[in-house]
Amino acid sequence: MGFFEKSVEEMEAKRDVWGLIDRLLGKKSLDHERATSALVKIGEPSVKPLLKSLYHDDRVARCRVAQALGKIGGVRVTEPLIQDLKDEDKRVRERAVEALGDIRDVRAVEPLIQTLKDKHRSIIEKAVKALGGIGDVRAVEPLIQTLKEKDWSVRCSAANALGEIGDGAAVPALILALGDSEKFVRNASARTLVKIGADEKKTRDTVTEPLKESAEYFEDDVPSGDGVCSDNNCPCREDEIPRGTGYLYIDEEIVDFRRRYPSLTSAREAMQQTQERIRASGTMFGGFYRIGPILVCEKGARLRNLDLKVAAADAKYWWETGKVPLRVTPLKKE
Repeated sequence: MGFFEKSVEEMEAKRDVWGLIDRLLGKKSLDHERATSALVKIGEPSVKPLLKSLYHDDRVARCRVAQALGKIGGVRVTEPLIQDLKDEDKRVRERAVEALGDIRDVRAVEPLIQTLKDKHRSIIEKAVKALGGIGDVRAVEPLIQTLKEKDWSVRCSAANALGEIGDGAAVPALILALGDSEKFVRNASARTLVKIGADEKKTRDTVTEPLKESAEYFEDDVPSGDGVCSDNNCPCREDEIPRGTGYLYIDEEIVDFRRRYPSLTSAREAMQQTQERIRASGTMFGGFYRIGPILVCEKGARLRNLDLKVAAADAKYWWETGKVPLRVTPLKKE
């Protein structure tokens, strides 16, 4: 090799697919993108050799091969990439999802739906985008469920993906997502509703009350008598709060937690399991432990700069119904 090593351009001109694959899998990072581009230009003749390289021992090599196959596309590429969705390496699965998103073969829909259960946020988010790009209605219900994911970026991607598919069955869920605690999710949901062509007011009126309640509120314990200020940051030293009064502080941690566990029973069970796992590990439990909002006195509400009108209304509704809005308490506007 040495001074007589062929350039990527020479190999492309001679359609030297195996030589280009060697460059793709080699250590020179500058060659990787150029070799990929050359293999894509050659097209179909590159597919079979790349498929053989898809099972390379080196996980980084498998990632590059999957990426190249995704850019070339073709019916022969889909099934091997679907198999890569089960690869033990996160990066290989990630590249396979991206490649299937590029190919947009409907055979990948069900496997990509299963990938929404992956433990890595980045893979879930890429699977959501891939399903939106493919545009198959089978993905609508799983994407609606993904609107409830803990990570706001995944929820945002789900709203956008539902817009790509454009199925009206998603409208009620998207309207409920307009009340999401994260503004990017709210904005994405609004754009998708416009894209689908939904009449927001008309559709909002048709959403059933049970669906509204399950999506917009969560259950919480209410004291049988008066309450006390339970804000550790408040200097009031647990001032008594008469029943039906006070201010409710709903923070982002609670919204994220109760979005996943809206019923009181499921929230208690989840918190108990978490505490048991931590105790079993022999470590101190010093993290998040609440399953409901914080009832605060006026001094505490002012110290947190809460919107007093909203926080008081939330508290009143909580006292009366045991339900808490699934959104963060807004701050006082300057």
